[in-house]
Amino acid sequence: MAKDYDVLFFLAADDVRKEDNGKDIIIGVYNESMIVPTIPAALPTFTLWFQTKIRKLHFEKIKAHINDPSDKELVRIEGTIQFDNLIFPATFSLKVSPLLLSAFGIYSVFLGMDSEEEKVGQFEVLSPEQFASRKVNPRG
Repeated sequence: MAKDYDVLFFLAADDVRKEDNGKDIIIGVYNESMIVPTIPAALPTFTLWFQTKIRKLHFEKIKAHINDPSDKELVRIEGTIQFDNLIFPATFSLKVSPLLLSAFGIYSVFLGMDSEEEKVGQFEVLSPEQFASRKVNPRG
């Protein structure tokens, strides 16, 4: 069965807020990685922001989850969503508060909108020492 959406872009950030004019304010964007001094670590707020191309206005079951570096599900988000138009890319955000980080390494982000969840992105959690010693991107 064909999906009714495509993920065009994904960001991880501390928070996303909506302005009165409809624009998103994205606060504290993580550029594929975040640095935390120790593990476990708790982020007071953590938001996944998606830009999508949709082929219908209403999604009855939106599901997302984040897996930790051992591929264990860390957090799950579920709900419904309604969009205004099919012409322009649709954006939405999903907030987790708090996000408890259990290990250093790569965390995977999964999304499903009236469909099975699939991996749509990832981010890496590093110690300051790991960040300082990084010479090349291990993901190519």
